[in-house]
Formats: sequence, structure tokens, C-alpha cells
Amino acid sequence: MAKQPPQPLIRSSRLPFYLLLLALAVLLLAILQLRGQLEISTAFYLLALVVLAAIASWSFLLQGPEVDQSIPGTEVLHDSLTQLPNHPLFLEHLEHSLAMARRHKKAMGIVNLDIDRFTEINQHYGYKLGDKLISDVATRLNDLIRESDIVARLGGSNFGIILNLIDEVKEVERAVQRIVDGMQLPFLVKDENIVFKISYGVCSYPNDEGSAEELNHFAALALQHAKQAGGNCVRYYNSEMDQHNSQRMNQEYDLRKALEENEFRLYFQPKVDAATGHIKGMEALIRWLHPERGLVSPVEFIPLLEESGMIKEVGDWVLHEACRLNKQWQDKGFEPLRVSVNVSSVQFRQDDFIVRLEHALSESGLSADYLEVELTESCLMADVTKNIDILHEIKKMGVAISIDDFGTGYSSLSYLKKFPIDTLKIDRSFITNVQDRAAGDNAAIVTAIMALSHSLRLDVVAEGVETAQELSYLHALGCRTIQGFLFSKPLSEQEFTRLQEDSMQMQNILEQVRSELAG
Repeated sequence: MAKQPPQPLIRSSRLPFYLLLLALAVLLLAILQLRGQLEISTAFYLLALVVLAAIASWSFLLQGPEVDQSIPGTEVLHDSLTQLPNHPLFLEHLEHSLAMARRHKKAMGIVNLDIDRFTEINQHYGYKLGDKLISDVATRLNDLIRESDIVARLGGSNFGIILNLIDEVKEVERAVQRIVDGMQLPFLVKDENIVFKISYGVCSYPNDEGSAEELNHFAALALQHAKQAGGNCVRYYNSEMDQHNSQRMNQEYDLRKALEENEFRLYFQPKVDAATGHIKGMEALIRWLHPERGLVSPVEFIPLLEESGMIKEVGDWVLHEACRLNKQWQDKGFEPLRVSVNVSSVQFRQDDFIVRLEHALSESGLSADYLEVELTESCLMADVTKNIDILHEIKKMGVAISIDDFGTGYSSLSYLKKFPIDTLKIDRSFITNVQDRAAGDNAAIVTAIMALSHSLRLDVVAEGVETAQELSYLHALGCRTIQGFLFSKPLSEQEFTRLQEDSMQMQNILEQVRSELAG
């Protein structure tokens, strides 16, 4: 990073005020003399003028010229925490670097990097330690670049690097790899070594041609693709990314339109008692009924909802609609069932999440006993102490709590005991061929989860059950609640209504399964 130029001396001074008083005093003396009330020699006036000039010069030198806060080198263009250039100054440096590269026929690289899931790190360790980590990252990055290169903090955990005047483009890749390798070394926090997962977006001149602003956009776009690929990786810009980004913006527009024009639908998948075939509950699952593409899978649009922040609005809609339909079915005389709703980490971390939950129940008239929220392990482990308090508030309302996709996260058993949860949902990835011990570790993992749930007196739901053999094995382990295509695919509102009208459907399927196993 180029060193910052010395800052002009800026002081507030009361000298101009005293200067004005002295000038007024001299003026008063002159008026008195003109009126003949006072005799003062010319020498006195000359002396007074000399004193005024001396004081004015002294004031100007001490106070210094007025500082233009818009020019490089002033504090407004440097990050207060790391003292690195901020985003506006980074762009100015980039314009200068690009001009130099063109003049000297050299290559250059632009790196845009961001620490993955830094918000969760901040929440876990606290913002004071989070700030220290950002400072440590800035120091590490400075150590990994050359004197001629520039590193800047663009905002949050986002940094930019300019690799200046490089002989060949392929050297950009080597420089980036040196940065990646250096950043993989652990950082010390509270006597604990932490290895950050970091995403990188890179573009290089002259491979990527454009203005400084365009090159900065290319690197940011490459970073976005690194994030979408799961993070903790490097992506180099290519022109196809612009086309993909355009498609993404169109999709985001379509999603906003879908919310406004009621294109979202709720589908319901029954949870079935493995012993009796009785429907015990249901999970509400969102689908998008696109006017041209038809029914769109949530795999396509949920990640975009989360990235854009629209998951808050859409999540609220799901919560309200699930409660409304469940109450509507109960009012029609169907057996009361508990509906489970997936809640994203973005929703759960809203300060008014409890209020939103209460509003969905009060607006629909649904009793809290018939609502369950499903949360992932990673969501609950982001800020354990705070989350335990929120979970207790939810329990006080009478709403049930389930941990979804259990086994795929990083729950600590000691914390698991503290969470006031009701149910563990075994992830479908562990259910596939669970009965075949030779096919992998799924049997051992599911057996361990079942033992854990029994010891903690928790209910278990196995999701993704598709074969009679999987059902038989799970039932033998003591898993009573099954969800999956073996019994039913997710059903529309009308289809689920018909399922409740003919409650024998699930029992008939169970009988068919038993016949298959017996045969």
C-alpha cells in the first residue's frame, strides 16, 4: 500500500475573533480623533496596522489553509479501522494504475476478495474481536503484496488489491496464488487458531479491457461467481459472467413480480406414522408458478431470494399462508395437524422475528400448537447464547421447534442439550440406502442419531424415504415418523385437501410396503 501523504494541520482558533476586536478598537480610536475628542499620532496608526498584519499572518500560518476533503490523502478517503484506502480512493488508484500499465505496455491484476460468512464470525466472537480480525487481515494482505501494489478495504470484510506493472498476465495468477496461500494460514483469536474461508474474484489487464470502473466491476462479478460456487475459491472473470449476471438480474425482477402478482404457491408433504400409516403432520414447501416456465423448483430461486434479501418478504408470506391454510382445513372439520415451516437464518436473525411469528398466528387464528418452525444447525450455531433466548421465547408461545437437515452441520452436543427443541430431522443424504451397510456409513450415522434423539427424548423425522427397505430399517431403529416419496410427493392445496378427505391412502400404501417386504 502506498504510504499516505502527511495531513494538513487543521485547528480551530479564536485568533480571528480577537483580530476583529482589535480592528474595531482601532476604528473607534480613529472616529474619536476625527471628532476631536482624542489626539493620536500617525505613528500609532502605523504601529496598529503592523500589529494587525502580524496577527493575521500568525493566524493563517497556525490554522493552515482550508482542507478539501474530496482529494486523495485526506482522512475521508481512508478506512478508519485499517487506515487502508477506501473504495473511492481505490478507484482513483485503479485509474492511475491502468494509465501507467497502458503507457508502459505492462499487465496488471485486480483482486476483489471477501471473507465467507464473516457476519456469523462477528456474531460468534463479538464485534470488538471482529474488528481486530479485520485489522489482522489488512496487515496480512499488506505483507503479501509488493511495495508497488495497493490494498484497500472496500467495506465490511471486502478488500480490493491492485497488482501493478506486471510483465506478463500469467504472473497475475502466481501473485494471486501467493495471496491465497498466505491467507490460508490461521489467525489467532482468543488463543484459538482460525482459518478463514475466503472467496476471490480476479480480472487482469490487458486480457480484460475496459475503464478502471469496468475492471473493478469485472473483479466484483468474478467474486460474486465465487460466492455462488460455494465460496472459498478463486474465480477469474470471463465475458460469460456478464451474461449470467444479466440473467440473474432478470430473475430477481421476476421474483419481485412473482411476489406482487401472487405467483408463489405452497405445497404440502405429509409426515406419516411408520407403524400405522396415520398422517401426523405436514411440511409447507414453496413453489413458483411462473407464467411461462410453469412450476419452478425452489432449488433455482431460494438462493437468489437469500442473496437479494427478498427471503424476508417471501418467508413472511410462507409463514402467513401456511397458518391460514392450516386453520382453513381445521375449520372444514379435518383432523388438526401441525404444519412445519422452514425459516431461513436471515429471517431468524431479524430483531422482530418473534413479533412476525405472533402476527402470523393471530391473523390466521391458528393455535400455536399446530405450528412448527424448522431451523438448520448452522443457523442455530451462529450465535448460540442469543439463539437459545430466542428459542425459549418461541417455546413459550407454544410453537414447536425442529432442527432441519440434522447431521450436515456442526452442532455441539453440549449446545444441543441446551436448545429447547422438539424434533430432529435426519437429512435425506443419510437416508439413501441406509439399510445397506456395505454401501457406506449412512447406517452407522442414522443409528447414532437415533440413539442421541432417544437419550434427549426428541422426536425424529426421516426425510427423503423412497423405498420399502429404507422404511423397514428406520422403523426397526425406532424412527416412527417418515416423510418422503414412498408415501407422497409434495401436494398442492387441492391435492392435500383430497388426501385428508381420503385418510386411508397412506394406510393403503403402508400395506403395499408390508406386502413387498413379505414377498
